[in-house]
Amino acid sequence: VSAASNVSLRIYDAAGDLVVTPVNNQQRAAGTYEVPVNVSKLKSGIYYARVQNGNSTQSIKFIVTK
Repeated sequence: VSAASNVSLRIYDAAGDLVVTPVNNQQRAAGTYEVPVNVSKLKSGIYYARVQNGNSTQSIKFIVTK
């Protein structure tokens, strides 16, 4: 987080459906954060983590295998 702002972290499946929201519009100070996400209830497949920080959005792709 480059500056204090509201932050959201949402996980989407490959179809674009929201599956979990570990962080929902929480005020965060500038800094680096780690957010543990329990994927044990997710099916094997491709997912996208979208981080929204103020007006900035970044997405990363990850794979869950079982």
